[in-house]
Amino acid sequence: MHPDELLSSYDYRLPKEQIAQHPLAERSASRLMVVRRGENGVEHRRFMELPELLQAGDLLVLNETRVIPARLEGVRAATGGKWEGLFLGVTSTGDWRLMGQTRGKLQPGEEIRLHPVHAANGGDRDDQCVVRADSFSLTLVEKEADGVWRARPT
Repeated sequence: MHPDELLSSYDYRLPKEQIAQHPLAERSASRLMVVRRGENGVEHRRFMELPELLQAGDLLVLNETRVIPARLEGVRAATGGKWEGLFLGVTSTGDWRLMGQTRGKLQPGEEIRLHPVHAANGGDRDDQCVVRADSFSLTLVEKEADGVWRARPT
């Protein structure tokens, strides 16, 4: 099997309205997918219900991957137009890799002024990536494949 074929098996449609934009205040209220193999059924429950759902002999699969809260909001310096982005990582040169959307077409050299962001829980958790600054900007350097931009923090 070709690696691309294996990767494509994980591709699925996810409606935008089902993607959480902010973490839940009560983490135990997060959604839980229950797969009933013998019945070929799937149930959507809440994580707080897990103790009631488990029975002797059940298999519990833990997914320990993490999603960093890295949503960015700002404005285009040249136009004042709203800009939203998603931080993907840092390159070896210190540039940021991100995806961004706005009305109109972004151009290399364009400046994005980020809004100060504060975590919903006050930023006390150590797994939060929060930009706290009165003024923080990114300069778009280069557009890569699949709509990913390389940007330089300024």
